[in-house]
Amino acid sequence: GVPLAMRGVIVARQAPGSGVAPHSDGRNFFLTAHFGLSVPEDCDMTVAGKTKPWEEDGCIILDTSFMHSTRNESEEDRFVLIVDFWHPDLSEAEREALEYIYDFRTKFEQGKIKYVPKMPTGFLETLQMYSAWGGAYTEESVEKRTSTQDDNLGGFR
Repeated sequence: GVPLAMRGVIVARQAPGSGVAPHSDGRNFFLTAHFGLSVPEDCDMTVAGKTKPWEEDGCIILDTSFMHSTRNESEEDRFVLIVDFWHPDLSEAEREALEYIYDFRTKFEQGKIKYVPKMPTGFLETLQMYSAWGGAYTEESVEKRTSTQDDNLGGFR
């Protein structure tokens, strides 16, 4: 199976005549799939300057670290199922480090953690090795991930 990332799964509705302004999620450690559930004509997504229409029962996979935007120029709501999953180039150690960071942040924001606990063995070394904090990677891993993308697709997969 596909390992889900920390944002998980949601159903997203976009109102008629609306759009989401161009933005980057700033995290290249997961990919996002948009499955068209109810998609009228004139609904599309632009990623890295390339535009693709959503299709009912179709799927668009993208790297949300690229600039992306959406638009619904129809007169109906657009519904897509959004599923985040780990970028396939991540190592198990990178995934574990990111899961720990996000779990810690969530617990801290919920007030469940009032102090900084002792880090698990090897955790800091993993962070230093992969520079996983904030989605930043070493130059080598960025180059590897960037070079695996199809130039014709930009942030689309």
